[in-house]
Amino acid sequence: MKKLAYILVAALVLFTTGCKKYIEGWDDNPNLPTTVTPALLLSASQVALFATMEGQLARTATIWSQQLTGTDFQMTNVNTYFVLEGDNTNEWSVVYQDGLVNLNEIVTSFGAANPWYSGIAKVVKAMLMGVATDCWGDIPYREAALGMGGEEFFAPNYDNQEQLLGDIQGLLS
Repeated sequence: MKKLAYILVAALVLFTTGCKKYIEGWDDNPNLPTTVTPALLLSASQVALFATMEGQLARTATIWSQQLTGTDFQMTNVNTYFVLEGDNTNEWSVVYQDGLVNLNEIVTSFGAANPWYSGIAKVVKAMLMGVATDCWGDIPYREAALGMGGEEFFAPNYDNQEQLLGDIQGLLS
């Protein structure tokens, strides 16, 4: 009976005391930041720019200008001009969701305190919008990627390509 009491007391002490100081911060993930920095936003925007310049849009343009030929998988459809309306969905979202949203955030949130990031963001934005208007002509720009400011931004108006090229030149100036 005495042995059982010692075992119960030892178990009680073992399970009621803890080593909180040893496990503090175990759920803090250093790879999952809680606040965004302009460097993180710029990196994501640069990846969007690289994907736009070197991805599906570039391959499609080279096939249609007959520099390359589509011989396998989806490129066969591009080679025969069999492109459906949903085939550019990924490219559209890379330009707007991955690129323009992050770049607008850099300019509005960090531009006053850090003009270098603002300048880089404007150049990358001009490059993205230049490629987008070269590929698709009239595209949303002035009302695009402004967030949920109201009902009018769920379907932004398309800007004229000539007007958009002037806006791009304004960004670069």
